[in-house]
Amino acid sequence: MYDRAEALAPVRRTLAQSRPVYALFVSQKEMQEKAVRLPQIDGYGWVVADDVPGKAVILKLTPSN
Repeated sequence: MYDRAEALAPVRRTLAQSRPVYALFVSQKEMQEKAVRLPQIDGYGWVVADDVPGKAVILKLTPSN
């Protein structure tokens, strides 16, 4: 398991490159159990992606309003 700094580093690098950041969960249940472990970045929030196929859940890190 990653500590907070290790989890934030790749997310910040990806955002600095203006690339999208996603989290994939195999089910709604898994997302509810594990989404709290996703890195939290000031000015951003995790939202469900529009094009979720089947039972999988995809979250995208997007700028907050």
